[in-house]
Amino acid sequence: SSPNHFERLLMVALDYGFRMAGNHSYSHVKGWGMKTGDYVRDIDIAGDTIKSNLFRPPYARIGPNQGRVLNERYHTIMWNIISRDYNRNLSGDACARNVIPHLEPGAIIVFHDSIKCAQNLFIALPQVLEAIKEKGLLCKRIEL
Repeated sequence: SSPNHFERLLMVALDYGFRMAGNHSYSHVKGWGMKTGDYVRDIDIAGDTIKSNLFRPPYARIGPNQGRVLNERYHTIMWNIISRDYNRNLSGDACARNVIPHLEPGAIIVFHDSIKCAQNLFIALPQVLEAIKEKGLLCKRIEL
């Protein structure tokens, strides 16, 4: 039943204008302390499948040299609001509260599409989408 839930959630998110496909690395590695060549190879492996010019570094941890090399291939997109939906000590309602007070034009919000995050995601995302609508904001795709 999980694929049906994810499919429904994906369709709702796409209806609101979310862009779901950007490179986030193959192995979800932290850039800090990793050799630039190894880090870039990991991202390029994912890039061969994802076919997106957008990249968001896992954990927002990327070194200056890694950033320079990757900026030749991708547009690096950082977030400014994180739901913390991955935190099993938080409820879905708490994840929504991590986002809603900070909503503003141009905000980039992070939610995760994993089994680990599903319970919080399914509760928080509809609340956040409703708050976006109530505030008169629009979800737009990042096109670079």
